Amino acid sequence: MFIREIELGEDEDTAKLVKVDQKNEGDTGVVVWDAAIVLSKYLETIIDDLANKSAIELGSGTGAVGLCAAALGCGKVVLTDREDFIEFLKHNIELNQELFNNEISAQSLLWGDKDQIEKAKANGPFNFILVSDCVFYKESVDDLVDTLSSLCDGNTEIILSYEERDSQMKLEVMKMFFSSMKFNFTWNKVPFEKHHPEFRSEDIQLFRFKLRLL
Repeated sequence: MFIREIELGEDEDTAKLVKVDQKNEGDTGVVVWDAAIVLSKYLETIIDDLANKSAIELGSGTGAVGLCAAALGCGKVVLTDREDFIEFLKHNIELNQELFNNEISAQSLLWGDKDQIEKAKANGPFNFILVSDCVFYKESVDDLVDTLSSLCDGNTEIILSYEERDSQMKLEVMKMFFSSMKFNFTWNKVPFEKHHPEFRSEDIQLFRFKLRLL
C-alpha cells in the first residue's frame, strides 16, 4: 500500500491532513482518483454548509471524499462500497481517527440491492450524498440512479464529480446517466470558478442535484 495525503485548510493551526491508503493493484476503487481530490477540496470551500450535517458516500473506494467530509465537520458520515472494500475503508477510517470527533462508519452497499439500500437508509436521513467518478459502466447506471433516488428526500443534495474522458463509450454512459436522472432530479453545474482555486481541472466537472418538487 502507499499513502496519499490530502491537506484541508490553509490556517496552520487548524489545518488537517487526511491520509488515504491505496493499493498497488486492483480494481477502480483502490487509488485516489483526481475527481475525488477535486470534490474533496470543493467540500472545503463549502465547509460552513457541512457543519453537523450527515453525508453518505457511494462507491467510496478508498473513502477519500467521505473521510475529508468527516474531517471538515460533517456530524455523521457513512462510507459505502461493495462488501470486498469494507475492511479497506475501515482501515482508512482508523488511519485518520484522531481527526474525527463525529460519527463515521463503513458499510456495504451494492447499488440496486433493496435490502442493502434499506440498511443504508437506516443511518439517515442524509443531507448530502457524495459521488466521485462513479458513472463509469453502462451496466451500473440504472442501479446507481435507483439507489440515489431511494436515499434522497427533500432535504438531500447530491454532489457529484466526474472526469471527462476521451472515449465515446464514456460519453454515452454520462449521457445515459443524466437522461435517467432527469425524471426525479434537477441539477446545476458548479461553475469552474467556484471549484477550489488550487485543486481544479477543466476536464473534471462538479454537479449538485436535488429531488424534483412534486
